[in-house]
Amino acid sequence: MLKLLIADDEFEIRNGLSEYVPWADMGFEVIGRLGNGLDVLDFVSKHPVDVLLCDIRMPIMSGMDVARELAGQKSPVKIVLLSGYKEFEYAQQALEFGVRSYLLKPPKYSEICGLFGRIKEELLANPHHPSPPNQPLKRSLKKTAAFRLKPYLR
Repeated sequence: MLKLLIADDEFEIRNGLSEYVPWADMGFEVIGRLGNGLDVLDFVSKHPVDVLLCDIRMPIMSGMDVARELAGQKSPVKIVLLSGYKEFEYAQQALEFGVRSYLLKPPKYSEICGLFGRIKEELLANPHHPSPPNQPLKRSLKKTAAFRLKPYLR
């Protein structure tokens, strides 16, 4: 089973995606449900994750910031961003950070199944699968966390 991490600050969306999509039937195991990007980076630094399904706008650290950080660390995690925004700039910027795809909220069931079917094929064709925890990310996480939390600590 491929390891899927779901991140969205809205409980209903996070829970709905993890509970109502038949991930196991598609070959994915939901290994975590998180509400902000900082928790995502911490989780990815400690656990193997194959795919991250992540909201683009979250408190503390956005999905775009997570994608930027993972790209900077050359993480093998495939990222799919969720957004309520149809703006091209978001999609264009996401591609710069190696984001695999971009789904508009609410995503259609058929879009989820099709996209994750393709991602599964890509990952299983890769001889380096499964991906280990991202160790370089773990080392830089404290610095990133302090930087992101600084405005909230004043």
